[in-house]
Amino acid sequence: MTFEFRLLVIALATFFVAGLVVTPVVPWLWRRTAAAHDDMRATRLYRLRMLPSAFALGAMTIASISFYIFEQRHWPESYGFAPQAIALGAALLGVVSLARAAAMWLRTTRLRRMWMAGAEPINLPGVEIPAYRVETAFPIVAVVGARRPALVIARPVLEACTDEELAAILAHEQGHIARHDNLRRALITTAPDVLSWLPVARRFQQDWHDATEEAADDAAGRLGATGRIALAQALVRVARLAHAAPQLPSLPASALYRGENIEGRVRRLLADPVVATTLPPFIWRAGAAITITICLLTLQAVHSLVEAVVQFLP
Repeated sequence: MTFEFRLLVIALATFFVAGLVVTPVVPWLWRRTAAAHDDMRATRLYRLRMLPSAFALGAMTIASISFYIFEQRHWPESYGFAPQAIALGAALLGVVSLARAAAMWLRTTRLRRMWMAGAEPINLPGVEIPAYRVETAFPIVAVVGARRPALVIARPVLEACTDEELAAILAHEQGHIARHDNLRRALITTAPDVLSWLPVARRFQQDWHDATEEAADDAAGRLGATGRIALAQALVRVARLAHAAPQLPSLPASALYRGENIEGRVRRLLADPVVATTLPPFIWRAGAAITITICLLTLQAVHSLVEAVVQFLP
């Protein structure tokens, strides 16, 4: 077995095992996060959902570096069936992730082409991306695309909403743009981890989607005391416009309204906003620096541990 092949097996097997170890922690932490409904909940849920993949990537990097430095390149050695099977499992996760990414890209491209047929560019205040007025039966307001996002607004929405309501809608969509919610949706959907194969992943993604809409709704509060009220009125107006329209298909995009029940969102907009409590940025940076330092100082120990596990497995 060549050095390069052994390195590949170690990297993939470490990725799979590390992600699998962290996966049970995610539902437990999710239950502790679900009760909060502040404007940071979407970010916390996103980080939590990406934890298995991020931890697996970090563990794979450390294991690969330690193996590259301390492993004997010309030493004749073979791995058993178990490490190779585990590595194959990680490769399967990667293939499925790429397939999901391709499917999502195709859906987004098809949707964008459909909406862009006959679309008219428009200038909207406070919007940092290209905006288009589209002719659709459903009163769509959505940010489409992750790499080159565009804002599409159905003509009935522009005609029915007041200036204050339209400003609140644009603030909502700008909130999605500022947090890169479409990119985060793509990363969550294509995460190469075991969690994505479990039923809890769908419920988790729905909870994250609801949290992103709440966070985007909170962006309307930056317009002043009446911003949240104007957005609540706009939501009700758009929902009424959608009542007689065909049902909107599942969208890989950040949309103001998809046909869901908006009672909770409206009540939340009319209530006092919830203030988020977060740790100062320097604490996160210090924690990351300490973790990286410990990993670099224990590279030889990591290599010894990996070798012991590999030799123990059949």
